[in-house]
Amino acid sequence: RLTIIIVVLIVPAYVAFSFERSGGGAPTLVLEGEAVSSMVHTPFTTLRGTVSPSSQLFINNSPVMLHYNGNFEEKIALQSGINTIDLVARRYGITTTTKRTIIYNP
Repeated sequence: RLTIIIVVLIVPAYVAFSFERSGGGAPTLVLEGEAVSSMVHTPFTTLRGTVSPSSQLFINNSPVMLHYNGNFEEKIALQSGINTIDLVARRYGITTTTKRTIIYNP
């Protein structure tokens, strides 16, 4: 009876602890040098940053190729006016999201 209690209580706690220590939580998503909102005068912008290894990254629902260490660099075409860029990192079914607003003023 004690063995059953130990298995039911301790094993799930150990698995959760091990999962978190192995980086199994929400993926990190860090952008370099980009403000949350900015204005540009060229029809393109380049987003650079890093996501947790073993993550997938999507920018405006399009998959982004990642370097082995999680670094990425993606050139984004802009429309005149306000452009909202959605970034979603996924790992183990958990997502991290962020948005950037870039105003293109030709």
